Amino acid sequence: MKVIRNNDGPKVSEVIVEMVNLVDSELPEDLSFEDVLDLAKQAWNLADIENPETVILKDSLYSEQLLKMIALKNKLQPENELMITDLYLEDDRVVV
Repeated sequence: MKVIRNNDGPKVSEVIVEMVNLVDSELPEDLSFEDVLDLAKQAWNLADIENPETVILKDSLYSEQLLKMIALKNKLQPENELMITDLYLEDDRVVV
C-alpha cells in the first residue's frame, strides 16, 4: 500500500472517508459502502477538471452529492491532482 499525502494535508484515504461520511445519509440505503466509495472516487477524479458540474449533471443520479464531495476534496487537498484508479476495503480500512 502506498501512502499519498499532501504536504500538510490528510492521507488520500482519510479524505475519501470524509467525502463518504459527508453524503452517506443522503444516499439510498440500498447502495453498498463500496458503491458510495465508487462515487467518492468519481468525485475525486472529477475535482480537477474545469466545470465538473457540466459532466456530473449529465451523467449522475447523485449530482448534488458528487458536487459536495468535490468541494470537500478541493478544500482538504486542493493541490493534489492524482487520479484514483483503484479503491478498496481492507481490514475495515479504505486503501487507495
